[in-house]
Amino acid sequence: MFGHDETTDTRKFDLNIEEVLEGWEPRHAIREIIANALDEQSLTGTQDIEIRKHSDGHFTVRDWGRGIRPEHLTQNENPEKISGSVPVIGRFGVGLKDALAVLSRRSIGVRIRSRHCTITVESSGKHGFENIETLHALVAPPDDTGMDGTEVELENADPREMAGARSLFRKFSEEEMLESTKYGDVLERLPGEPGRVYVNGVRVATEDNFLFSYDITKPTEKMRRMLNRERTNVGRQAYTERVKSILMEVRKDIVVRALANDVGLHEVGEQHDETKYTDVAVRACKLLNASGNVVFATAAQQRQMSDIMDKSRRDDMRVITVPDNVGGRLVGASDESGVVVRDVGRYMEELNERFEFKFVKPADLADDERRVWDKTGKILELANFRHLSGGVRISETMRPGHNDANGIWDGDHITIKRSALSDLEGYAGVLLHEAAHALGCHVDVTREFELDLTRLLGDVAVRALRVPPGKSGAVDRTGTTGRPWWRVLDWRQYKHPG
Repeated sequence: MFGHDETTDTRKFDLNIEEVLEGWEPRHAIREIIANALDEQSLTGTQDIEIRKHSDGHFTVRDWGRGIRPEHLTQNENPEKISGSVPVIGRFGVGLKDALAVLSRRSIGVRIRSRHCTITVESSGKHGFENIETLHALVAPPDDTGMDGTEVELENADPREMAGARSLFRKFSEEEMLESTKYGDVLERLPGEPGRVYVNGVRVATEDNFLFSYDITKPTEKMRRMLNRERTNVGRQAYTERVKSILMEVRKDIVVRALANDVGLHEVGEQHDETKYTDVAVRACKLLNASGNVVFATAAQQRQMSDIMDKSRRDDMRVITVPDNVGGRLVGASDESGVVVRDVGRYMEELNERFEFKFVKPADLADDERRVWDKTGKILELANFRHLSGGVRISETMRPGHNDANGIWDGDHITIKRSALSDLEGYAGVLLHEAAHALGCHVDVTREFELDLTRLLGDVAVRALRVPPGKSGAVDRTGTTGRPWWRVLDWRQYKHPG
């Protein structure tokens, strides 16, 4: 342990430590010393602190501030630190005394030097009760009155404890800052490491399922009260609201995209905790919407509207899977620029807005196309089908960007792409498929549509096999006149729409 020469100028300060922090390791005590140095750097605007290992095995922690004074040992709180005018790490004036007690208990020698004094520690009899030994600070005159700042020398400190103490500070971490907000900073989580939560640069907690790390630079008063004396293993309830506040302020693309993509991981159980906060998830989606190439859809919507989802991907849209509670909040919502968020409903509206046909009259078809077209009535007669008020139309074009779609039922008409007339088999398949949509008005890839299509194919088979009437159980799809609907419409009178 460090020796000291007691002279008439040496004064003893009873540190009056009533509680021994049994849970503290040496690294926690060294943390307090480093925190004081960093605070002094911040308060005085001086150069970076220095942590060095010397050839004799001692370590020093050095700042270039105003230098420790004896009265600092008597403070319970530092008014300068609690004023909030400058963000600092330390809050408790007793932090240094705690550190001295822990280091002494762990047989780690301490010597503190400044231009004002030199401080070491020893256990000695309490004044008036010499039979009771307590920890005292021995305050001697300085050995260098021109010295800048404060140097704390540590004897017998384990290098692993020094490294552990450094790891408790953001300053010595390799976490990259992704975005800074008025409440704190979003940091990139280190690969293979848990997320870290810092308060003014000192780590207070780790989170295994956080997407990012955070440094809260503007803690609430409630949060300050909840930060315990040890500042280790601080409960999540102390910082949850501030983490939310930080995320509700982010705008940078790298953070927004990471959050929105993480929302989509809920379906596979890999979502991080931050995006389970509904407000955070909704805001991330709204910000991502501004990129213009995303569609937000719930898992159920993607299953029920797989054709629409496929079309969106062919439009170079990124489909972001959102939970039901987030999807509900996005319906009809606008992003911060006033643009309506593109959920599935909005995307379908956009499709309808740009839906264009270039209709072709039967008279303008080529001879081989016309021969296929003329089989329309026969094909539908096999299905015994009549439920079609507007007839069948041929178009050169379908929805923009979806030219591989060969047919569509719009509620009144079946419209078939002209290229489907290249062969009878393909045309008949598209026509019957869309007729099944007209039968029950159900969308693709649903159980209801499959049942309609199955019934329709059954009718086709019955009529193709010429099963006698009354023996097949087939549904009569003729009109009240008993004539097939295509004869009622009379294909020879086909008119170009409009």
